[in-house]
Amino acid sequence: MTNQSITKDNNLKNLYDKDFYQWIKKTSKLMQERKFQSIDWENVIDEIEGLGREEERDIENNLMLLLTELLKYKYYQSNLSGMELSKIRKYQINIIDIIEFSPSLIEYLEEIFDEYYQLARELAKIATDLPMETFPMNPLMSAKTILTDNHNLDEHWKIDDLFIKNKIKND
Repeated sequence: MTNQSITKDNNLKNLYDKDFYQWIKKTSKLMQERKFQSIDWENVIDEIEGLGREEERDIENNLMLLLTELLKYKYYQSNLSGMELSKIRKYQINIIDIIEFSPSLIEYLEEIFDEYYQLARELAKIATDLPMETFPMNPLMSAKTILTDNHNLDEHWKIDDLFIKNKIKND
């Protein structure tokens, strides 16, 4: 590697820390020009891995919120309005959209489901002020079920049916 290319590499690495947007533009241009030897590969790799972590965080956040809303609806439904029901649908749609774009994330969703169900129990307890025992220790539904079974929130959709139906399937 010549001194000139080392300087270019260092300049690009410095640019990453100083002006991320400019770093993206320059890196993209280098890729388009096929000047692969000048690319700041260390930071490119970090950014690509970061995109995957971002997708996982989106799944995690939406799953936790969806499960929390489902628990609140199931065990505290008398105080919920159409607004809360629309939140349930929104979180379902968000997760479905993420998985449609990256289908392999369904495996990640299934992997984290039980852990995030436990977090949702805690959030539902806080939100409703109901005792923790109110919310079953084990989920009464599966990751796929909360996204596929009766996912259209209309007059025919009954949250109670969703929980009961899946309790039977999971027993």
